[in-house]
Amino acid sequence: MVPGGCCSLVVVPLLAVFVGTGLVKVDVTPLCAALGALLPKYVPKTTDGKPLVIPNKEIRRFLETYGMKGPMATRPESEQPSLRGVYMFDQMGPAGWIDFSYLIRDTNIP
Repeated sequence: MVPGGCCSLVVVPLLAVFVGTGLVKVDVTPLCAALGALLPKYVPKTTDGKPLVIPNKEIRRFLETYGMKGPMATRPESEQPSLRGVYMFDQMGPAGWIDFSYLIRDTNIP
């Protein structure tokens, strides 16, 4: 006897074919969000065990001091690329910011 009967032998493979061919759209975002909620929250700590908190004004001061210093920052508006500015990403450590003023733009590519 097959567990689930005819349903598991016909419907599951048929659904897999429909999803694989794009006839049925499946959004897995809610599933990923639910699985992510099961993970423990990561809170970086200092050497004395307190949670590491950096005030926004210090982050803003750092980005103003070290960001937008590349050669693209001084170009005229017509020569600026579509990506501009400084972007910061949460929970990615020291590599979590990108300064597009250092972007090298190839003018031969439209």
